[in-house]
Amino acid sequence: MSNKIIIEPFEVTMSQKNIQENRGLEFGFTLQTGKTDCPYLLENKIKSRIDYLTVQFKCANTIEFAIAKSKIKDWLKELRIKVTSSKPSLKYFDFGALLNSYDVDIQRCGSLKWKSNSRLLQLELTGFACELINMHSDYFFPLIEISKSIPVDIKRIDIALDDKSGKYNMRFAQKRFSSGAFNARTGAKPLKENIKSNSGRSMYIGSKRSNKQMVVYEKGKQLELPKNHKDFNNWTRHELRLKARSDAPIPLDILLKPDDYFVGSYPRVYQRMLKVAEPRNVTRETIARCGSFLSKKLSNLKRQYGSTITLAKQSMTDAEIIKEIERVNKKFQPSLPLTLLTK
Repeated sequence: MSNKIIIEPFEVTMSQKNIQENRGLEFGFTLQTGKTDCPYLLENKIKSRIDYLTVQFKCANTIEFAIAKSKIKDWLKELRIKVTSSKPSLKYFDFGALLNSYDVDIQRCGSLKWKSNSRLLQLELTGFACELINMHSDYFFPLIEISKSIPVDIKRIDIALDDKSGKYNMRFAQKRFSSGAFNARTGAKPLKENIKSNSGRSMYIGSKRSNKQMVVYEKGKQLELPKNHKDFNNWTRHELRLKARSDAPIPLDILLKPDDYFVGSYPRVYQRMLKVAEPRNVTRETIARCGSFLSKKLSNLKRQYGSTITLAKQSMTDAEIIKEIERVNKKFQPSLPLTLLTK
């Protein structure tokens, strides 16, 4: 990445022309299901995946602040993430900008926030942004490279591990909790909350205010996969959520060894599971999520407007019909990353 110092504020980096050229799922694009996660994850047989990240850069002066902004911007551009003119919630910060996908008009990727004294800069990366990182050959190494010259502190990180065998499901987590396997060596037993909704069951172990929490939920149902899909009942996600404290910082090494920190948080629960679990594949998960959403929406479209489309086909081409009715969701637009598409 370039070391060029940029002292101007972040600007909007996306033009309408680029939006039109890079929109996902246009005609002529096909899914590249052969694409997979980045070489580092595969070569090291890492089974869990970073699913959310908040880091802070503590700069000594305005020059370091400008360097940090420039390098972050270069990294985001490689990931096809743009810095927008929209403002995030600025609690504890003076300035900020939301991050969106280059390839999708509305796809939240996180935010950048900074103090007016140019000493503190915070980068938040959502699950979608982390998916792009987990598929990119550079992985988190650009962030680690920045840390060699500018102190970087992880404030929060989520690490997700999946089971699709059905063995390490909600019942497994419940039994392990009842047996005390989630208990710390000292202190009170962690709190547990069970939630049931239309998108499946979830179990929260530990307080949201504590520095460590485990969330176990039915991922196949949350994605609204078809009920006859093999992962509908069997896909369970175990998600570790860590928050830094002044007396318990999160080392940057966690980005390179997420499995070690995952199992180390609850060794009596996950030591055996991590040995037999299949590595998560963000590519397949992304395709499954978008495919499920598309299938459901197409079913609704056929039921509500199928007869209208049949009428339109009598006097219009397919391309004309799509151009007439397509629109982007103003709040959330699910999409496959451009890395999964090719002309």
